[in-house]
Amino acid sequence: MTWRVRTATAADEDFDVIVLWTEAAFSAAQAEEYAARLSAAIAELCEGPASLRAKPIKGPHPNLVTVRVARRRRKSSHLFLCQVRKDEKLILVLRILHERMDVRRHIPDRIED
Repeated sequence: MTWRVRTATAADEDFDVIVLWTEAAFSAAQAEEYAARLSAAIAELCEGPASLRAKPIKGPHPNLVTVRVARRRRKSSHLFLCQVRKDEKLILVLRILHERMDVRRHIPDRIED
């Protein structure tokens, strides 16, 4: 069962910031590799929340979950904050956060459609 995956504007901005920081801290090659790793993890979200071991979290919006990027021998210090819309078979990536961040602080007040 294939799900559709969409990234919110904030998640796209998070992606760019993570890649730029990786390039500044390490190298352009490392940033390119990490961008590919994040992109592959986003693409894998089409497998659906159950197969990804999505963890439900409480928040002001229904069906919020976190999904770790570090899976399938993929190293990462990040996770995706998503909203699962079962009726639409859609996973909306709201944010890409470092694993040490307080996820609840980064839940958006409003979720784009």
